[in-house]
Amino acid sequence: MTITRSKSYNCLNPSSDLNYPSFIALYDPNVSKATVQIFRRTVTNVGEGSATYKVKIVQPESSTVAISPETLVFSKTYEKQSFSVTINYGGNNKEKVSFGEGSLDGRKWKTQS
Repeated sequence: MTITRSKSYNCLNPSSDLNYPSFIALYDPNVSKATVQIFRRTVTNVGEGSATYKVKIVQPESSTVAISPETLVFSKTYEKQSFSVTINYGGNNKEKVSFGEGSLDGRKWKTQS
């Protein structure tokens, strides 16, 4: 199994933005200002022919999430598309872990993170 093939990846300066289907955003509860984290992903259409997927999200508590673009349109099999997820954390006085979820919903297929 290969986790990452990037020759430029440096374990001394790790990144939480590998091209995995899930996201983790860690925030310091002692910081009172809003914090933004951006993730970028590339997906491949493995279905037959063209497909359109729309983004659906459930936002974590104390956060707003924006996905761009909100719709991915593939014209053929194995075509690649990229999108970004921006999480704006506004603070959480309860100091608890919060979860959200996102999915790409198509007419025939659905993928979830």
